[in-house]
Amino acid sequence: MYRRNDRLPKPPTVLQYRTRWFRPWFVLVGAALITFGLVVLGGTHATRIRCARSGDEAGLCHVRRYALVGSIDVELSPNEIASFDVRIRTSSKGAKFAEVRLVTTRGYGVIDLESGMWGSVRPDRAHDVAARFTAFQQQRVSAIDEWLSTGPFSNVVLSLGSLFLCALGGAMLREQLAQRRPIRLVVDHEREVVGIGKREIPFAEIDDVTVELGRAHFWSSRKNEHVPGHRLVVVRRFGDDVPATREFRAGDRGPHDGARKALLLALGRAPK
Repeated sequence: MYRRNDRLPKPPTVLQYRTRWFRPWFVLVGAALITFGLVVLGGTHATRIRCARSGDEAGLCHVRRYALVGSIDVELSPNEIASFDVRIRTSSKGAKFAEVRLVTTRGYGVIDLESGMWGSVRPDRAHDVAARFTAFQQQRVSAIDEWLSTGPFSNVVLSLGSLFLCALGGAMLREQLAQRRPIRLVVDHEREVVGIGKREIPFAEIDDVTVELGRAHFWSSRKNEHVPGHRLVVVRRFGDDVPATREFRAGDRGPHDGARKALLLALGRAPK
């Protein structure tokens, strides 16, 4: 004999709310930092010049610039290179550096090897490579294999600096965009669990629901600024407490208090 259960299942109670206090200016700053970091990373490079000949032939020069942005890979006869141009520049701090270009007689025109803000090759090194190339053109040597670069230390510093800028910009963007995400809790009355993200908390384990105060906008704050924030937390009798969001949401406490009372009512408890 079977007992008939006519009780209709109670649908889950979905609690969802937003906090609307965020800083659009820091979204732009974060995007700018990532862009600048990628530009810096793309500016790290090294150029290799290899020339060789057999007997009395003119020979061939292979010019390759290794870079994420602005790479070069060309082959030229020494006769197609009008000049190996080295120009000495002085930085705003008085340091001297060399800009190096190849002036060609073919459709390549002027090939920048080291120039602009990244043209920080030492002048003595640039003149030395130019002298070796001239010796090859004049058939005084049969082969050369030279590198032009800012140096391994400078490239490492630039790479680490660019990665830091990208990481800082990404943290700012993530922090600001997270403030816009809705906060969602699901009370499953049939299974007697509260769903927060991917976690489920049984009713029997819930001791209380509180609102915590903490620091919001940790990465996207001005110097010596402390932005207060809040987050909803389910307090468990045993084990760690479960926050509704990992980050503290900037702005008023009111939306979190409203969600706390609604959650307690959905659990059949009187809000304090």
